[in-house]
Amino acid sequence: PPTLSASLTWRPDDPRIRSAIEADGNSLVRIVFPRGLKLGSFKTKIIAETFFQNAWLKNFLIAEKIERDDVVVIVANPRFWWPVIRNIGFRRLYYDCQDHRDALSGGMRAEKFIALEAEMVRWCEGVFATSKALQEHILELDKNADVHIVPNAIDWDALTGRWLTEKKRDSGRKTVGLVGSIDHEWVDRDLIHKAALKYPEFDFVLVGPIAEMSPTRAQLGKAPNVRLIGRVEYGEVGGWINSFDLGIIPFNEGDLARATEPIKAYEYMAFGKPVLAHNLPEVEKFGDVVKVTYNDDDFLAAIKELIEKDAPDLAKSRMEIARQNSCENRARQILDSLIPKP
Repeated sequence: PPTLSASLTWRPDDPRIRSAIEADGNSLVRIVFPRGLKLGSFKTKIIAETFFQNAWLKNFLIAEKIERDDVVVIVANPRFWWPVIRNIGFRRLYYDCQDHRDALSGGMRAEKFIALEAEMVRWCEGVFATSKALQEHILELDKNADVHIVPNAIDWDALTGRWLTEKKRDSGRKTVGLVGSIDHEWVDRDLIHKAALKYPEFDFVLVGPIAEMSPTRAQLGKAPNVRLIGRVEYGEVGGWINSFDLGIIPFNEGDLARATEPIKAYEYMAFGKPVLAHNLPEVEKFGDVVKVTYNDDDFLAAIKELIEKDAPDLAKSRMEIARQNSCENRARQILDSLIPKP
């Protein structure tokens, strides 16, 4: 989101503000919303920010000639959106509950976030939840909520691209890989460090944004068999996954882990790679094509087992699961929820 000071002069048709897809008489619009106030090198939150954002959105709807009764609005974070849109009066509002509040609250107190979430859920026509645990959470907020489980998905073409046929990177050593936001506190860096020390014969390749002064870099950057790749373009992610012999998803135990339905599992499986998840019960639904552990010793033992003894016939099954969990299939599932059957 741009800052308020930068966006005051932007027109609604400015491509920096919105992008739209027109098809079959319908328009899908993604709005880039003004947020915050930039003062020199610092961005701050002004008291009247919500007021200005609300006014900005109303003017946007007027300029775009969008009738509030004719639009379906899907929002993903009550912390940011609900204070802005609660007085707009959209007739069809849906909440896309993508993650546990620990990942969305931005430091807001849990009770305040839950209060905003509960108010929005009561107003919404329906809720999309990515996991069973999130569905149960929504029903605790409102037992009458219409909650649809819509798991995460992958853009098959964007991820796999040329990488399924192109020769993969090969260092001559077995590679344990992780793709994602490695600096987040829910990633179990201690466990990755233990694994790297236990298996000096394997390379541990971590692909994703890492701050220069982060704990991840301080803890793992000195290990000789750990490579911190940093942020890469999404079109290159598949190339790195294709070079892995094992894809790992090590989470710290907690409510966030129990509610997480990780996209990384689909990304690894798209290339037929074995998946080792830690403290993530949602991954168990994939059956014997993946491995889920709940203590450090089991995780460490599974690394060697999956690299050296993974059944080759499982690769095809994993790829088929990934194909079935495509963005296209998720779109159909959402549309079936939004558009009543004749």
